[in-house]
Amino acid sequence: MEPYNASYWHLKAMPLFKMKKYQIGEPYLDSAVKYNRKDYLDYRAFMKCIFSKDYRGAIEDFNAARKMMGDFGVMEHTYDFYTSLCYLQLNNLDSAEYLMAKDIAGQRASAGDKWVHFLNWFYMGVIQYEKENYTDALTSFDNCLKAHPHFADAEYRKANILLRQHKKDDALALMLQAETDLNKGLSFTDDNAIYELYPYQVSRYSIRTTIEYLQDTATSSK
Repeated sequence: MEPYNASYWHLKAMPLFKMKKYQIGEPYLDSAVKYNRKDYLDYRAFMKCIFSKDYRGAIEDFNAARKMMGDFGVMEHTYDFYTSLCYLQLNNLDSAEYLMAKDIAGQRASAGDKWVHFLNWFYMGVIQYEKENYTDALTSFDNCLKAHPHFADAEYRKANILLRQHKKDDALALMLQAETDLNKGLSFTDDNAIYELYPYQVSRYSIRTTIEYLQDTATSSK
């Protein structure tokens, strides 16, 4: 045993998180941060955000990591991206929108519109939907689908907006497409999505029940 080796504590924690035994794994990850704050603080923030759903704790860690390293990134996305997700899950929608817009603007400035990550557009659409800004949400989901065609989760969210706009035929067609695409595995591509559902990741059950509702209402109206 190497009690001062942060990597050792990290390796002890990871299998437990992947088995969803968060409370057992967290002290080990805390030890990794204790012995190597620079390398493991933002990783712990990520694990709190995506795995253990400790959104306030994740925000605290991301803020501390940002002070240490600037708006760096961890596990494919920036600190601002994950902090936005935390605020979204805490229903602090203004802060969520501000940080997601900031991240999108940064990607546009550095690489151009076509290199904005599709999940940035997806979550911007979700935030706008939650704020009932349906026109803006539709634009964001369309941008998401341009960047990642046949992304089932965006198709599902867009179909729900069409349903709200009383475009039931269009909503049903897109919902059926979402079901087909989800069955093909065209969902989240982040590496850790195989272990843990991401916020607002759609389930087959949600798509299927919405399809059945739309089909039933179409039949009853005839």
